[in-house]
This record gives sequence, structure tokens and C-alpha cells, in this order.
Amino acid sequence: MTDFDVVVVGAGPVGIALAAKLALRWGGQAHRILLIDAKTIEAAATDPRTLALADTSKTRLALLGFPHNAVPMQHIHVSEQGRFGRMVMNAQDLHRPALGWTVRYGDLVTCLHEAVLKTGITCWRGVALQSSTEQSDHVSLSLSDGKTISTALQVDAEGGLFGQSDARDTVRDYGQWALVATVSAQPYQAQTDSNAAKRRAVAYERFTPDGPLAFLPTAADGSRYAMVWCASPELTEQRKATDPALLLNQVSALMGGRLPLTGLQGLASFPLGLNMKTRLVEGRRACVGNAAQILHPVAGQGLNLGLRDADALAQCLTPAEVGSFDALAKALDTFEQSRKADRQVLVTLTDWMARGFANRNPVIGAGRQLALLGLEFLPGAKRFFAETMLFGWVR
Repeated sequence: MTDFDVVVVGAGPVGIALAAKLALRWGGQAHRILLIDAKTIEAAATDPRTLALADTSKTRLALLGFPHNAVPMQHIHVSEQGRFGRMVMNAQDLHRPALGWTVRYGDLVTCLHEAVLKTGITCWRGVALQSSTEQSDHVSLSLSDGKTISTALQVDAEGGLFGQSDARDTVRDYGQWALVATVSAQPYQAQTDSNAAKRRAVAYERFTPDGPLAFLPTAADGSRYAMVWCASPELTEQRKATDPALLLNQVSALMGGRLPLTGLQGLASFPLGLNMKTRLVEGRRACVGNAAQILHPVAGQGLNLGLRDADALAQCLTPAEVGSFDALAKALDTFEQSRKADRQVLVTLTDWMARGFANRNPVIGAGRQLALLGLEFLPGAKRFFAETMLFGWVR
């Protein structure tokens, strides 16, 4: 008998969600699930990164818990610098309370960590996986604390940033880096600001010749945004070295004065690329989230796709299936097949957006403009696009 039935490696949002949903299905067998992560919860709690989740992802996590300070995105405004094509998506058109939510990584992980501990699973933090070896009837894992444990199934749930993990089946370096920062703005003045209704709960995606620029609201009163600004590595480094006040002016100009920006701080950068595994299952190992696919952030789909991976895998596994190799193989094949279409469509769409909007060919530029106009003025097409972003490819 193995030490555990399932070991989930990586206690980020996707790994925790998978472990918790397995535990809720397994009931009294939840202690047979082990969740490990190299970071302590204290270290994870201080992570300042901003996450953007579709409203459907928030719903998926609702049974576990969700930070009360998450900020809704009820409108998404997409435009291209120098062209008149644009598209605005509204939550009310889809009968949702919001299109998405922004939340600090540390807040989300802390909330989910507290919830998952109540399910009865085994959780070891501050412990890293050193190596694993698959045998005929188990996987043997060596950990950084000197332990060696066995499990019927290993699930990898963390993959890091592009360039930090080994090359997979599909790799594309976009030649771009993301410059991220916290940007402050004048807060809403609902009684006096004539644009308050237009600005409230709006996320912006602005395509420029150098790469996309996104602003995600992280304060309910509109006083703070998370900025993601994509460009070549050279230009990104140049911008990082620019005086913050001058950089803020450049950003304001690119946004066309849509936001009354007042400050910028916390600059950091990281490389962007596509790194995707074709197969999610190899023997007694499976992968979900960033361990399966690392995407360009242009469409904000990486975490949402990973949470759907976790949902699908949790639905396929029971203690009885994990205990039998033939049953486990069948369950994992069901999981693999169920994720093919959604992964392929979202990865292809994200890849097309990352490359298509960075292409300066005037013919392609005219095509982008027509595409945005078409989505804006063809309600059926816009709804189809918005639902794909929210729900994935589930048709």
C-alpha cells in the first residue's frame, strides 16, 4: 500500500483547488491526499502579484472561499492605439454579476489554504520535491526534508514563469517581457465625476505597436490598478530605468486620457512565452495549470484554464479508481480527452492575439480593426467571444 493515493505538487490556487475538490468528493479518505509546496504559507501570503479570474472561476472556488476584498470587473474595454476599432464587454449582457475579479495572489492563497486544511487532507509546506521515479505500482518521491514517500498518482500543479520550466512540446518565445506595476489614480467621485459611471469597475486592454498594455482595477473606488505593459526586453528595461513621473506620462498618453493617473510604483518584469505540454498524462503522473501550459497574459486565461483542468481531474478520480491501475488509467484518459478542445482553443486564441496584435503589417492592422469593430457591432459574435473567455470551450 502506498503512503498516499494522490500527491499534488504545488500549493498555488490551482493545486489547492484540486486537492480541496478531491477531498470534498473523497470524504473520509481525504487524509490520503497530500499537498506539498516549497513555500511556507507565510511566504506565499506576502506575494503581491495581482491575479485576474473570470467570474466563473470565482464560482468554482466559492465552496472553498474567496477573499472579501476581491474587486469586480464589470466592463472590459479593448482598443488599439491609433485605430478607431474597439470592443466593450459588459457583465450585464451575460447576466453575470461581473466578468471577472482581481485579487492579490497572497490573499487568494491564504484564503484557500485555510479552507483546504478543514477538509482533512495532509498538507506539507516548506517542503520541495527533489525527484520522483515511477514504478509499476506507484511513484516514489524524494523530498527536500529527507523523506521518501510513495503515491499511486502524482499531479504537478505549478510550473513557474516562462523560461523557468523545462521546454515542453510547444514552445514559443514572443520576444516580449511584461512590465508590471501598481498605478494609482484619482478615486471615483460619484457625485461630481461625470465619467464615474463609465470608469467604474472597468478593465482596459490597449494594444500598441510595441505590445499590449492592460489596466486591471484593484480598488473598488478606482484609486488603484495593476498595470501589465508588454514590449521587447530592451524597451522594457529602458522603461524600468525611466523616471517614474515621466513613465507615468507615457502610460497616460498611451491610454488616451481614459484614466486620471497619479502615481506608479513597484516596477518588476518577467519574460513572456508559450510553453505547453500536448499530453496531460504520462503513466501515473498528470499535470494541471502552469505545469501543463504557460500562456501569454494578453487574454488573462492562464489561471482560468488551470482551474478548469483541476475541476476536470477532480471529477474523474475516486479512491477506488486510484487504487486500481486499470481504473486509474481509464479515469486519467477520460480527463485527458475532456481537456483537449478547451486547451487547444484557448491556447490558439491567446497565441494568435499575442502575435497578431504585435504585427505592424498594415494589412494585418486593418484586419485587427475590422475584427474589433465586428465584435462590437455584431452582438452574437461578441457574446460568443465573451462566453469563451468566461466558460472556456465547453460547447
